[in-house]
Amino acid sequence: MESKYIVREHHHHHQQQDDCDISLEDENVINLIMIPQAGLGAWCYHGKKWNQLTTCLLKENTQKRVRLIPIEMKGRNSRYNETALESVDEVVDEMMVELKPLFSKELSKQRYVLFGFSLGAWIAFELGRRLERDDACANPSLVACCGNRPNHLCSEYYDPDIIAPRIAQITDAKLFWKAFERRYGSNPEMTEDMKTRILPNIRSDFVQVETYDYKVTTEKYDLNERLESPMLCVAAKNDRRYHAMDFERWPELCSNNGKFRCTKKWIRGVDPNLYTDEDVEGTGIAKEYWGTPHRLIVDYPDELIAELQNALREIF
Repeated sequence: MESKYIVREHHHHHQQQDDCDISLEDENVINLIMIPQAGLGAWCYHGKKWNQLTTCLLKENTQKRVRLIPIEMKGRNSRYNETALESVDEVVDEMMVELKPLFSKELSKQRYVLFGFSLGAWIAFELGRRLERDDACANPSLVACCGNRPNHLCSEYYDPDIIAPRIAQITDAKLFWKAFERRYGSNPEMTEDMKTRILPNIRSDFVQVETYDYKVTTEKYDLNERLESPMLCVAAKNDRRYHAMDFERWPELCSNNGKFRCTKKWIRGVDPNLYTDEDVEGTGIAKEYWGTPHRLIVDYPDELIAELQNALREIF
């Protein structure tokens, strides 16, 4: 299968058949569908560190391997010229159609995992709910929702940014970037030209965040609102994009039916304002770091990857 939504990393040396063509025949393959946060693309799940996940299930007696499927949203990178979507509902509608072969009981012999970070966590949860209600689709083996408060706390009341909880509505570009950088840090590599170019698409991502309504989407699900699939929820210490006590409420979205399982984990987050050598040990992060714990996906994903590995090993 092929889809514009899937942008996998190219390995030029001895290119494996699997890299170009996603075959759904081999039962030993587990598909890990990776949904990025607002403003980032499939590239944030490329690279050596993430590729460790591909072999994390290999043992002497099993040939199981994980295939990474990083998702590229409309308006991003290779899809820059496509109009970005502005609602979580639309994104989930499109993913259900575009990625149907991955989910379909009829077309795929492979199990799959949904993983999202930040806005990606909300999308992964909604996609999981939709898939569980679709008889033609297999259920996810795991839904990993990381780096966000749970979906039912989507209202701006729960957003820690009390100065500007709705940044998509800031029409003035300078003020928008000021609010953005107050939240996410100021990237020294970001030129004014880049900011101008990406602003419309980044704004669309925040429209998705700020118009998302858990209650409205429940009409599709007859109030059976939770996920039956096992969940993994991971948060970073010092991440100011969600309150710790709100993150702790993810289990409320995991169905309480005997096999109730929502694993919650806290990992390291590096806040430059609270910088200590102990905090950054092993991350390679320097004192001059400009980012926030919300950027760990790009800058030091090691502990998150380790939690994903543990969860995959437990299930498979």
